Amino acid sequence: MKYRFPLLRAHVVFAASLFLCLSLQSVHAQVAADETSFLPNELLVMVDLEVDHEKVWASLSEMASFDIVSIPSPSTGIYQLVVAASDWPLALDRFAAHPHVRAVQLNHTVAERETVPNDPNFGQQWHHVQSGDHDIDSDLAWDITTGGTAGNGARVVVAVLEGGGSNYNHVDLIDNHWVNTLEIEGNGIDDDENGYIDDYDGWNSGSNDDNIAAGGHGTSVSGMIGATGDNGIGGAGVNWDVEIMQIDMPNGLSEANVIASYEYPKVMRDFYNETQGSKGAFVVATNASWGIDQANPANYPVWCAYYDELGASGILNCGATTNQNLNVDAVGDMPTACSSDYMVSVTATNSSDVRTFSGYGVTTIDLAAPGDQVYLPSGSSGYGNTSGTSFASPCVAGAIALIYSVPCPELAELAVSNPQGAADLVLGYLYEGTDLVSNLVTEVVTGGRLNVANSVELALASCGPIECEIQAFEGEAYCVFDTTTNAVNTMLDLTATFSNFLCEGQILCYRDTADTEWTCGLTEMLGLELSSGNTVTMGGLNANSAYEVYFALDSLVSDTLFIETPDCLALIPGCMDELANNYAAEATIDDGSCEFPCMNIVLTITTDCWPEEVGWSIIDSNGEEVVGVAPDTYEEEGTDEVWEGCVPLGCHTLSITDAYGDGLNGSVWGSCEVDGNYALTTVEGAVIVSMGEPDFGSEIEHPFCLPIVVGCNEEGACNYDAEANANDGSCFAP
Repeated sequence: MKYRFPLLRAHVVFAASLFLCLSLQSVHAQVAADETSFLPNELLVMVDLEVDHEKVWASLSEMASFDIVSIPSPSTGIYQLVVAASDWPLALDRFAAHPHVRAVQLNHTVAERETVPNDPNFGQQWHHVQSGDHDIDSDLAWDITTGGTAGNGARVVVAVLEGGGSNYNHVDLIDNHWVNTLEIEGNGIDDDENGYIDDYDGWNSGSNDDNIAAGGHGTSVSGMIGATGDNGIGGAGVNWDVEIMQIDMPNGLSEANVIASYEYPKVMRDFYNETQGSKGAFVVATNASWGIDQANPANYPVWCAYYDELGASGILNCGATTNQNLNVDAVGDMPTACSSDYMVSVTATNSSDVRTFSGYGVTTIDLAAPGDQVYLPSGSSGYGNTSGTSFASPCVAGAIALIYSVPCPELAELAVSNPQGAADLVLGYLYEGTDLVSNLVTEVVTGGRLNVANSVELALASCGPIECEIQAFEGEAYCVFDTTTNAVNTMLDLTATFSNFLCEGQILCYRDTADTEWTCGLTEMLGLELSSGNTVTMGGLNANSAYEVYFALDSLVSDTLFIETPDCLALIPGCMDELANNYAAEATIDDGSCEFPCMNIVLTITTDCWPEEVGWSIIDSNGEEVVGVAPDTYEEEGTDEVWEGCVPLGCHTLSITDAYGDGLNGSVWGSCEVDGNYALTTVEGAVIVSMGEPDFGSEIEHPFCLPIVVGCNEEGACNYDAEANANDGSCFAP
């Protein structure tokens, strides 16, 4: 897709050179001083999902010339653009000001993180078990689970995103290599209908196929997560059994490639969630052992925002921070300085629990994990010692997978019914389980180093019904007039507060104290969701009575509320507005029957090619809507939509809105030949309000007053009537 506009040709060489020089100065002025390296002329743009993207691109093309070269994330509206060199720096600020651009940034380059390994000595994997107890206590965790399968039988998957792929054919990795079993390899068909063709062995976001390179860095990363255990070969990963999804990110590790690579596991987890596990993959974590040193996360709003999207799908995302001894809080880092809860930022420690070469940050780096001289798979069959945050991060990703494999059906079921809620729980187990280390207290958020045994034990101890405490239970009774039955009803609002956001009242019981029997029912059957902080409303109660109400949650029973209902039956329904024609002085509850002096008027909306974008309302002098039509109501293009009704006398405002923000200016777009229009008139056709320019933006307001005085309201006319507020077409010029 290309959007171009012609570039002016200079006829004087000297003038053109001077212009170029000034332009280059402007270029550098637009790029923030703390920006890290980026791909020249490229931008990443996140567009609102609710609007027509073709219209966005057409309007942006008036600001700069660009090509859309890829869509790294269709599900969140992220596009990769190559902008004309002369327009590119200015486009950053111009595009950011567009009302339908959520975020825009440069396309930064990303570097792999790996400290050059020492001599490849065969040694013990101290990070699992070590006499000084500076390890992650894998052996104790393995007493509970060695990984592989969640409590509902689903296979646990970790996605490894690597610039050069991973050698999944390594003798200690091949058994844990994830394959898409619903895809037929090499038949050129999207068999599982996930939007990817022949994604059998994973996904290559550059070549759009499943060709995964055999990179050594990714091989060691994968081995930390899940080198097969208990098979008599080499060492073991944090998981003996797990499915490792390989994502190859070629083409120089640009940000666009990064997002496109994250998109694959996100799509597969979303597919799993939507199909209740029958399709897709149960991806619980991703690993990113690469990044950008000293990067200000404020310059990466698209990338950082994407982690929240992954978290909503139920995916936790581990990131290796810089391999330099830098305070990330002060100098920044990407992605580990992103503020998203679903970016788990990891630094590296050695066999003495000391961070020696890696970044730190008490507000940005979440925890430490072993990453110095760790013994991991390399090549096609070997092992060797290697160092770097690149290997601390997958140690945590592996721990997340091991937590999900705890034999706990409730956790597995929650991961399907509430993916984000399950991810939040697992994140809590991960952080609460860390071993506090004195020298890390001022260096990472949790103050400690990963202990997978603690985290697994926390998950197991929490298995079963969620442990809940009832912190508060309140109620309020009131009267409301029901216009459908013309009766005054007695209502009761109930609010409960729990210790855990997953807790919810299951049984609700109540009775009028004049009765001996209680009425009890399941909240689900009663249509009530008595969750923490949520207000539920009960109707059909007796007026002027005393009620007792309580609820139960598993073995917990709330306090019993004693609530007196007002004497709703003694209330007199009627119109309580003194300005109404039918004002009833004796009324004590408004029944919505007020009738005001009104005048019949007609509003005619002529739609353009995007009728669904139009809405309108008439607002009275108190700011209350008298009548209106919401966007997504009109469906026919180039059609007169007519409303006629009686509007109360007084002064009002007619508001016309457009969801996209281009008014009714349809003809400005090449695909549309129709401008819209609108007019507010009397029934006889006298004009009260009419459209001026069709390009009125997102909203235009017209004040008007009723009753209408019809006449000539054009001041220059011979028969101008100063009292007229609606033109009857009688005006004539001198």
